[in-house]
Amino acid sequence: MAGAAPLARARSWLVTHQDKATGSVPARSINKDRQPGTDAYLFMTDEAPGRAALALRS
Repeated sequence: MAGAAPLARARSWLVTHQDKATGSVPARSINKDRQPGTDAYLFMTDEAPGRAALALRS
């Protein structure tokens, strides 16, 4: 399968950058620097691994 190597690299990157304590992948908003602990900040923390998982499914 031609896409196997890029998917393996993507998965490896996610595992390497995942916060082991929370399971999240740190992300920042491209629109504004958000304060940690706010809903907007936490949204990006939840959104990043969700988007990554969707990309890996495709």
